[in-house]
Amino acid sequence: MFIVSEESWKEHEAINIAAINDPAEKAPNARNKEAMRQSAITEVSGIRKGDIIFFYVRTIKKILGVYEATTNAFYDTQLLLPNAIVIDKKIVIDKKFPFRVGFRKIIDFPNPISIDDLWAGRDEGIIWTIQQSRGDAVGNHACINFSKKEGEAIIRMFKESNINYKEVNAKVNKINVHAQLPTNLIHINGVFKFERSLQSFLLEDFADNKHQNLFGEYDNFLVNIPTSSRKEIDILLLKHDDKGVISYQILELQKDKFDMEHVSRLVLYEQWIRRTKEKGNPRNVYSIAIASDFDKDVIEYVKRRPEYNEKIIRLIKYIYNPNTNQIELQEVTPTGEELPEIREVEDD
Repeated sequence: MFIVSEESWKEHEAINIAAINDPAEKAPNARNKEAMRQSAITEVSGIRKGDIIFFYVRTIKKILGVYEATTNAFYDTQLLLPNAIVIDKKIVIDKKFPFRVGFRKIIDFPNPISIDDLWAGRDEGIIWTIQQSRGDAVGNHACINFSKKEGEAIIRMFKESNINYKEVNAKVNKINVHAQLPTNLIHINGVFKFERSLQSFLLEDFADNKHQNLFGEYDNFLVNIPTSSRKEIDILLLKHDDKGVISYQILELQKDKFDMEHVSRLVLYEQWIRRTKEKGNPRNVYSIAIASDFDKDVIEYVKRRPEYNEKIIRLIKYIYNPNTNQIELQEVTPTGEELPEIREVEDD
């Protein structure tokens, strides 16, 4: 769901391209501008053609839908709408909003739904991935994601608010995808400068169903999921059946060495998922640490965790390979030894 203003929505709708801002353009003198930029990129990393899209117009507190992505996320600094001055008396979306996705309408719902409907859904446990804030704020992000079941629930809300609606086969505008998202590739010996670079690479890989040799089958992935501790789960992998989610894999990322502070955070997320989603059932909740290295204390804790009747936290080491522009993942045993390398088999 893209968060937009009334002014920017007019431009989005006119050309069927959604766009979010580049913090490095808005604050060119900020010391952490590159980190902020990479953080923004992760919000759209992994969006693929065919994904369902909603728009939240924050100034009127309404949600518009239902739309479909017609491109993967891409990078473009050109003026979104050349005649924007004619439409709005000013240019709203320019090079400061370069992270973009093409879209088209697929269901015409004349009546939008209120953001209060989503908060009510959260209180009922139907919607659970939006931020804790109330009022105008949906979160601190320009683009937020929902689980498959939540998306289906939002579409039901639209149908309940619209007696007359129709599926449409809107024309797909030809969009010139100028460049892929500019994920920051700065690294030292395969270790990224920014944690969000690792996050973006993983999201792109999960969108292409990679790494199932390590994570098994999954059919949904979520990013920056808020918890009751006011911290966010980096990535959550989900697997569904007809009744709902049958497995949660909680991924906590660290660009360099994973220490006990990160372990504490991961355990907190694990307990939160068990408490809020699985009523204390630990069987289908899995915790996974991904980093370039692991403290000895972490390895010792993981090794002893079964003594407390808890699942082992999986440790996965990553390295960025500049020759292939990919990340390589390797599971580490609780003794600190790397497992034999597992090669991914490409489909014929």
